[in-house]
Order: sequence, then C-alpha cells, then structure tokens
Amino acid sequence: MRVVRESLIEGAQRAKGVAVVIDVFRAFTVTPLIFHLGARKAIFVDEPEQAFSLKSHDPDVILAGEVDEQLIPGFDLGNSPSEILHKGERSLVGKVVVQRTTAGVTGVLAAVEKAEEVILGSYVVAKAISRYLLSRNPLPEVVTLVAMGRRGINRSPED
Repeated sequence: MRVVRESLIEGAQRAKGVAVVIDVFRAFTVTPLIFHLGARKAIFVDEPEQAFSLKSHDPDVILAGEVDEQLIPGFDLGNSPSEILHKGERSLVGKVVVQRTTAGVTGVLAAVEKAEEVILGSYVVAKAISRYLLSRNPLPEVVTLVAMGRRGINRSPED
C-alpha cells in the first residue's frame, strides 16, 4: 500500500485509490455524530441552494452546515459538533441530513471524481479508518490522505 499525502481542494481533485478526506474539527466530526444520533442518511451538496431544493421536496430533511464558517440562514444546524450534541439523542432518529461545508464536504465532492472510494477522516473515526484499510483483502494499492485545511485553500496543522 502506497500512501500519498495531499492537501486542500487541489489535492482532493488529484486523489487516487482510496481517498481519506480529512477535516478533523468540524465537518467529519459532525457526520459521525449525526449517525450516532440516529440519522439514516447524509447527503453532501456543493451549494446551499441544492440543500434548500432537497428540503423543499421533503420538509423532514435536516440542513446542516456553513459557508466560510458562518451558519447558512435557513439551515437547521451549523457545523458544530457541540451544537449537534445539544440537540439531544432523539433529534435525528430516522432523518436525512443534508450537509454543506466549505472545506470537508467540498473536498469529498472533489475527490469523488477520481478516487475509487472516499472516506471521511477525523479524530473520532481515525482508528476505525485504519482498521478498515488494513482489513481489506487485497490492501488498497494507493491511499490518498487529503488534509482539507482552512476553507480548503489554506493549510492548517490539525488536518
């Protein structure tokens, strides 16, 4: 298994093999939390308008995310793990959550274009990701780690 390190949106666009798109503090801590709290599905979108369109067809859809770290007016939730937890254990049971973020989700949508598989990376799922990759038979030929940084355009040490 060859591990390639990439960064930012450009790196996500170059991702090959199994891409692990890393956004550790918010986006990909939020996504596992929504499933932990019972969501049945997450949908990633590029633009807030796509999220509003999905909600217009199903008012039970929950919109979560941000643009440049700011809550999107009309969205139900921001991109904060603590906000998601404060909603309570039963708040997302059976729900579809549409997620839009400036770095993490945008990186996943870019990586999907060329990568064979895309995995969401953060501290809360790091051990599960490593176990998953090492359990594959055969092992992936290439794993691309993509650190999304700040807004997908500036490197940040946590990713």
